[in-house]
Amino acid sequence: MARSMETHRTPARYAASASLRRSVRALTGDMTVVEGSSESGRYDPEPVEVTTSWIGAVAVVSFTGTLDMRTTPQLMRALEAVISQRPPAVIADLSSVDFMASAGMTVLITADEQCSAHTRFGVVTPDAITSRPMRLIGLHDFVSMFETMDEAISALGGDDLPEQDQTGSAAPPPEPAPN
Repeated sequence: MARSMETHRTPARYAASASLRRSVRALTGDMTVVEGSSESGRYDPEPVEVTTSWIGAVAVVSFTGTLDMRTTPQLMRALEAVISQRPPAVIADLSSVDFMASAGMTVLITADEQCSAHTRFGVVTPDAITSRPMRLIGLHDFVSMFETMDEAISALGGDDLPEQDQTGSAAPPPEPAPN
């Protein structure tokens, strides 16, 4: 499912991602933030959660909630913070996203572009809520997408990472053998 790492960073790829951004805007129309129409006249977005964890040397940024124009800045800040540390790989875990607008896809394109030649980027999209819109606009041609965290770690992190426990955090190293 993942794109070839050999074609990861080329000038044509950046031009294509700019074209993809224009396609996202064309499909969704001009986006303007409009206040909600609750009784108080204020928009009260659902709570979201962004967490960062490390599995070996791989940074994992997990997002929970609705990924739209109001919440994408939180995800972008977390991704920029880990990308600036120059890890070998960054994974955006969208397993707990209940809705993703085009603004969320734009954040993923931007994060992929910000990763340098030595940082690989991928997205965990286990269900149609996130994977279907990404595939419909062709985002899978630019950003590596995986159905599970294990697939992402295997493809992006390599075999030199510690095995994961059931919670997704890195398992502690084995105890040294007594002499």
